[in-house]
Amino acid sequence: MTTEMTREELFNEIWSRPMTKVAHDLGISDVALGKICDRHRIPRPGRGYWAKVAAGGNPRKAHFRKIDDPTLNQVIFHGSPTRNLPEPVREAMNPATTSNGQSSAFPRSTGDEAEHHPFIARTISRLEKAKASESGLLSATGRHCFSVSVGRGSIERISGLLGNVVSLAVGAGYQLVEHEDGATFIVDHETVRLKVFEELDRFPHILTRTEEAELRDWELEYGDRVHNRDDICRIFRPRIPEWDYSPSGRLRIVLNEGEHLYSGLRRTFGDGKKQRVEDLIGKVLEAFRIWAVAIKERRADDERRRLAWAEEARLRDEQQVLDGLERKRVEALFELCARRQRHLEILELVASVEARIGELDAEHRGAANEWLGWARAYACRLDPLKDDPPRLLKVGDFSAWELRHA
Repeated sequence: MTTEMTREELFNEIWSRPMTKVAHDLGISDVALGKICDRHRIPRPGRGYWAKVAAGGNPRKAHFRKIDDPTLNQVIFHGSPTRNLPEPVREAMNPATTSNGQSSAFPRSTGDEAEHHPFIARTISRLEKAKASESGLLSATGRHCFSVSVGRGSIERISGLLGNVVSLAVGAGYQLVEHEDGATFIVDHETVRLKVFEELDRFPHILTRTEEAELRDWELEYGDRVHNRDDICRIFRPRIPEWDYSPSGRLRIVLNEGEHLYSGLRRTFGDGKKQRVEDLIGKVLEAFRIWAVAIKERRADDERRRLAWAEEARLRDEQQVLDGLERKRVEALFELCARRQRHLEILELVASVEARIGELDAEHRGAANEWLGWARAYACRLDPLKDDPPRLLKVGDFSAWELRHA
């Protein structure tokens, strides 16, 4: 979703309330909003400005200066996928703020008290006993440990990282339980899975002696077959990998891997050029809470869709029954019309015969009178109005199957 405003409008926005709230409404981060303000030469409040306002102070406000550059006077925000998230999820993603606009965060923990947690101990034990893959990664999986895939050099770091996560998560009221995909946190009655893996570095593959020998043999055989004009389709070149991989030392945490709820939910936290994943544990735990809200909202969305579909199906079924009943009523009406028409036609024929019966001799007159008696009786039976008047048919006069297939 795109939002446009002038420099002056944006200036008034960021000086009337904290930038975190303005950024949230625009669907971008406060860092991105700060960069946009700098790019458009819009002065913004300094650190501590809103704290002073909350304390009753009257800090100095910047003066807005107009510029002549039309490319800077119009500010366009393209927003982010988070703007399309359900309202409860966006509220959960809104940075927790105090009255002075300062962000709150989980405290940093050493994790020492949690490193000996049974799940962590089993994870480290399995990593130490695991056999490295071709890329040099060790893996720990199972119900009673965390899902981890790292190099041998990162085992000690994993112990501290998981200890820190467990310590802060338990302190925040999150429950750590067994799960078939690895140790899992229960956050507000919802399951949030955590996986830790180490990224790989890639470099060009160096041929081994065995691979060099296989290539030489292949080239000789291929050359001989070409020279002798033999079938070369049945000889395949040895498969040599283009790249080799090795553990990079960069760790990454992934939440609910393979599960996709809404576009815009953050699921990965990792080492960067200036940061380590240990510095992001507070954000990881905030993501736990956001994912729990998103899972609840997705379940509510699914239930709303299920109820909507059920209501649509009920209405379709009801309409199908009503349509079938209408067809039954029309059929009954046409049948009454047909019987009435035949009744009148027979009576008309009887009247014609009666008009000519005096012309007949005695023998034929007796036969005609006999026929007239039978014809009158039959016409009487056909008359749809001889008994009760017609009644409008109801749903209860038929089975549901009869009406749906009418």
